Amino acid sequence: MFLKSMNKNINILIVCYANITRSPFFAEYLAKLFQEIPYFNKMNFVISSAGIRAVKGAGANQVIAVIANMNGFSLRNHRSRPLDQAIVNRSHLILTMEESQKEEIIKQFPQMKEKVFTILEFGRRPGELESIDVPDPTGMEVENYQAFMELALREAPRVRDAIEFRFMR
Repeated sequence: MFLKSMNKNINILIVCYANITRSPFFAEYLAKLFQEIPYFNKMNFVISSAGIRAVKGAGANQVIAVIANMNGFSLRNHRSRPLDQAIVNRSHLILTMEESQKEEIIKQFPQMKEKVFTILEFGRRPGELESIDVPDPTGMEVENYQAFMELALREAPRVRDAIEFRFMR
């Protein structure tokens, strides 16, 4: 029981490229799912997001902000932040949108190798999926945002369950 021996926050970081579309949406939706489970409210899970190449302080992509509102949560207060040493050091788990982001984090922070996964590979057996990248809809057509939203809404509950398995058992 990992959590029973800890008296501090469990920090889960969601990472994408610019921290304006995919990672803020997924992080906030995942946080919403955690809040819906009574015993998670008593745990100190902190879910945040950052970007490999983020510019500090940018708001969420307007399209993804509307999609978030349609799904019962807000990205109104989101401000992008670049990934840095301090954020990484506080993280117990880092989930990236793409394999290349995972590799870049491991290259910069090799001590985190066992804590960094892509969202699609986390909690799955190796080789279970053909692709482990979450496509970026930013600046694309409505269909791309729709595909991202469907993937995020499908994967977030699975990721929540995998987090529960990893940290609660």
